Amino acid sequence: MKAYPSWQAFQDHLPLRNRMTSDIHCQEEYIYYHDVHMHVDIYQPRYFKGTIIILHGLIANGRMLSFLAVPFYRLGYRVICPDLPFFGQSNVKQATYEDWLACCQKLIEQTEIENTFLMGLG
Repeated sequence: MKAYPSWQAFQDHLPLRNRMTSDIHCQEEYIYYHDVHMHVDIYQPRYFKGTIIILHGLIANGRMLSFLAVPFYRLGYRVICPDLPFFGQSNVKQATYEDWLACCQKLIEQTEIENTFLMGLG
C-alpha cells in the first residue's frame, strides 16, 4: 500500500472527470491577515469566465474540495479553495469565528468581484 497524504488517496475514489491530473492541478498561495497565514489552492485556467470561491466545513480543508474544483475548472472557471484557520496548511495559533469571517472577506476583496460566486459546504 502506498503512503501518501489523504487528499491524494481521496483522488483514487473519484470519477476520472473529478480528479486532479498532471495538467489539472492547483497553485498554492497564502493570504495574510493579522496572525493568520491562510493557505489557498487556486485552479487557474489560462482564460476564465468567472471565479468560484469554495469554503469547506469542519473537518476538511481546501484540497479536499478538489472534486468540485476540477469540474468547474474544466468549465472555464478559476476556482479558489482556502484552508480556513486551524485546517489544512493554514498557520494560526489562535482565531475566533470573527477571524474566520475576516479571512474570507480578505480573500474576497483580493478577488476580482465581477463574475465571482461564493459557495460552501458544511
